Amino acid sequence: MHWCYALVLRAGVMHRCSQEEPRTKHKGPEEEQMRMGAYHPASPRERQIMQSYLQNPPDLRPGSLLQSPDHCFQLQEHLASGVYGKVIDCWNLTAQRPAVLKVLQVQNAEFFWQEEAEILQILAQHQGHKNHVVQWFHSFQISGTFIHEFEKLDISLKQYVMESPYGGLGLMEIRPIVSQMAQALHFLKELGIMHNDIKLDNIMLVDHLRKPLCVKLIDFGLASTENIQGKEIHNRYFRAPEVFFGAPVDSAADMWALGIIAVTTFMGRMPLPGPSDEDMMRHIVETVGHCPESVLDSGLYTAEYYGLSSSRTWEYKFPPLDPQKRAIHRLDDIHKSGPPGRPFASVELQDRRAFVNLVKHMLDPDPATRITPAAVMSHRFVSMHHLAKGVPCYHSTSVHIMDKANGIVRNELPSNCLALFKPVQSVPVSAPVKRKRTQEDDCDVASPPKKRQIQETTATERGPDTIEANLPEPDPLKETRTSLQQDQTMTSPTSPNLRIGTCFRSPGPPKMELPSAPRPGDNTSCTREDFHQLTKSTQKKDS
Repeated sequence: MHWCYALVLRAGVMHRCSQEEPRTKHKGPEEEQMRMGAYHPASPRERQIMQSYLQNPPDLRPGSLLQSPDHCFQLQEHLASGVYGKVIDCWNLTAQRPAVLKVLQVQNAEFFWQEEAEILQILAQHQGHKNHVVQWFHSFQISGTFIHEFEKLDISLKQYVMESPYGGLGLMEIRPIVSQMAQALHFLKELGIMHNDIKLDNIMLVDHLRKPLCVKLIDFGLASTENIQGKEIHNRYFRAPEVFFGAPVDSAADMWALGIIAVTTFMGRMPLPGPSDEDMMRHIVETVGHCPESVLDSGLYTAEYYGLSSSRTWEYKFPPLDPQKRAIHRLDDIHKSGPPGRPFASVELQDRRAFVNLVKHMLDPDPATRITPAAVMSHRFVSMHHLAKGVPCYHSTSVHIMDKANGIVRNELPSNCLALFKPVQSVPVSAPVKRKRTQEDDCDVASPPKKRQIQETTATERGPDTIEANLPEPDPLKETRTSLQQDQTMTSPTSPNLRIGTCFRSPGPPKMELPSAPRPGDNTSCTREDFHQLTKSTQKKDS
């Protein structure tokens, strides 16, 4: 019966695939292969048997049990849902570990499931979980439902930014995030893989309490192993200009998306908030400039944005944007538009200038000269070479936060930095205390703002997105295919024989234990509030 089920499942799904439109308006080679007879339609008998299986899909309600070929899962809650399916929190009863299931519910689900499983296996064999990529355990299918199992992570970077008391993140928080994502992109580039969907929702914090600012890249549903052209990849707000033009795309498009993320986390709002492709191109051109002729010449859709003059040169079609609709007028303005109401010292001003320099290289309109992930990791903003001769407390605090995010255990901060926020917490805002200036004032600033506690909420419980609310248009960052996929131990470029009825597994993932609750007074449990206090406590001298 198993061989019959597998045959019918393949034939039935592929029959549906042959009748459905591809996911993008520009047909890629994979979609064309499906529509040109690579898969055979099901016979009437096969369709009849297939329908009998599809009439009994697996029960995905919270509290139900889901049985894969080798594992049993107790479903707990639906974390998110989107056009590609849903993400379900669960407990793996067989392996005794928390997990997250990504359930594909999309046209041509089998095809996308196999494509993603191939990428996940490549990543797993090369130990992607050690390079800030989500850990994948295995993939399976039940009654025509296609599922991936991943490790369970914490909250998304989008939610983390929304919960910031300042509206955006400080440079001490952004630095480790950019560093870890650059490491992940370098890892993918070495394997010849492009993520193609980097955005705030697809960067997850591992545990914002026990492992503050440790992040991982998730959701490889659109990832590819070769350069592509003419396909709509990335969310519009994180899409590189060469993608709009339909020019050949490589890993440089992922770096552009990371640059947009870096600016968004700092400003607390989207820097290029175009509600349409045309408006996005206007924002890009007026903020970072035009792409080179080589990119325009190779684009399939360049004529939608540029026209050819009589001298055979490209001329931009659109009039200038209304200045009131622009979040920033040029990249050099970024350092002036950080979290509001925060005084910063000259040392942080130097840090902001280093940050702007990095962002300008990440948002280079020429993909050929755009900064590489390896160059990001050695840039002075990430390496902090420019801080070594500045205020000692600012430098040591920055190094400490970076080490915490990377899991490096070193000596704690100097006592003059550690003691700063304890007196500040005990002093009422309405009754400031006058005292003599000491060396501790090198890092001292005004009392910290009111704390806001980060709560773990489901997708339906989350309030309005402040990042979206700050935009002139109502819908930024909403084109999410929210999948809480997770880190992998991944495989070789040699793809396995993928067939329906097969269960894909990562090569021996380590057992995961439920983390114990943080203990009061545990110095290793540096919370996010500590980071805000550390950040504020290093910014008063010279301010």
